Amino acid sequence: MDPVATHSCHLLQQLHEQRIQGLLCDCMLVVKGVCFKAHKNVLAAFSQYFRSLFQNSSSQKNDVFHLDVKNVSGIGQILDFMYTSHLDLNQDNIQVMLDTAQCLQVQNVLSLCHTFLKSATVVQPPGMPCNSTLSLQSTLTPDATC
Repeated sequence: MDPVATHSCHLLQQLHEQRIQGLLCDCMLVVKGVCFKAHKNVLAAFSQYFRSLFQNSSSQKNDVFHLDVKNVSGIGQILDFMYTSHLDLNQDNIQVMLDTAQCLQVQNVLSLCHTFLKSATVVQPPGMPCNSTLSLQSTLTPDATC
């Protein structure tokens, strides 16, 4: 295996383990009462939203950030992606993931969502002709609020 790939994989694995154990985490995100420990550097590396948030709150002594995000599972999945590079997209979660990624400005997740949408079709609703298909992309709407 490529030494550079091994190096970056090892780094991500170690940061993920630290996050799970709550070691060396320097911020806490609170969404609807659910707390997520994380590392500012990891969040800022993946998200323009977090980069701006942390730069603009550098004088803040309290490193607890209350986020106005609609869906707790969406933020959890995006945080997991940041630390593991794994994201499970399906027809049940694509809208939540797209909305959350847009809100948090996570370009990698937005790209994965758009790729998924280009290749996905909606399960045919009852009563539609058998040869009809709908694009999943046409059924989703951007959400202006997080």
